[in-house]
Amino acid sequence: MYKKNEDNLGTAVILAGGDSKRFGSPKALLKLGEKPIIEHIASRLKECFGEIIIVTNQPELFRHMKIRLIEDVIKSCKKSSLRGLHAGLYYSSHKSNFIIACDMPFVNLDLIKYMHAYTENYHIVVPCVDNYLQPLYAFYSKECTDTIEAYLRSGKFKIADLYKEFDVKYIPKEIIYNFDPEEKVFFNINTHHDFTKLQENIKHENILEN
Repeated sequence: MYKKNEDNLGTAVILAGGDSKRFGSPKALLKLGEKPIIEHIASRLKECFGEIIIVTNQPELFRHMKIRLIEDVIKSCKKSSLRGLHAGLYYSSHKSNFIIACDMPFVNLDLIKYMHAYTENYHIVVPCVDNYLQPLYAFYSKECTDTIEAYLRSGKFKIADLYKEFDVKYIPKEIIYNFDPEEKVFFNINTHHDFTKLQENIKHENILEN
């Protein structure tokens, strides 16, 4: 669960609690090459994070990964990414927490390290491309936990609505482009067409290259 290294950026939380209703099967287990997407993500994150957590309501799918598995803390409200985010922060051992969805295979460690540099002075560090936020490729302070819980209990589930409560650093497109000129880092899989496109255009052996 824990890996000590010189680039310990805190905790990385992989959200794998979605029902994948549109896709029809767990997207985290789709294979790229010999390994499921979630294993590619976790392997890459282990290079820089001292703790990896997977938030899931189906822990039996991921026990083979030997990674800390947790479930949502608050189950009385509807399932949402915010509920999973809350659980990750609640169980995290660190102040700094990188949140990523389980269907985003491109883990750009240079961009993540750049974002992490702002976590000492901001509660949230989030990419913003053409006024579109990437809340599931962002850093959140553990200090956000109680406010998120209050949001959930009051029936608020949109992550972006939370931002007005905290000091937020928005990472603009111009900066992101320096690390990701091909603009692939925020690619996620919603449909079978998305997955087919990924398989057709990406060489599996380079799937985790920055």
